[in-house]
Amino acid sequence: MINIDHVGVGYGVLILRVTELKKSTLKEAGYAVDLVNKLDYYGFLPGGDDEPFKEAGVSTVSITSGGAHPHMHQPTDTADTINPEILRNIARYVLALTWQLANAP
Repeated sequence: MINIDHVGVGYGVLILRVTELKKSTLKEAGYAVDLVNKLDYYGFLPGGDDEPFKEAGVSTVSITSGGAHPHMHQPTDTADTINPEILRNIARYVLALTWQLANAP
């Protein structure tokens, strides 16, 4: 399961919170779209949208933007606060990762 949340803001690093997926798979997707140096890996953190999937035994990766999210859950959380380059990079990475996972043995 790929969960995408709190993206398009911050300093351009993609935070990957992972359960049961190999780091090499995540890195391959990063290499495919020239973003491997912008990936930061973590294990599972409780409280995310991915938690019920993890509890059901489904492999998960949650992708967020690294850095401060000052407008999150505020009335100021509007489209003009999104950094298009960061959002584009996350979309490219998610496509590459989805492709990797779909073609994995």
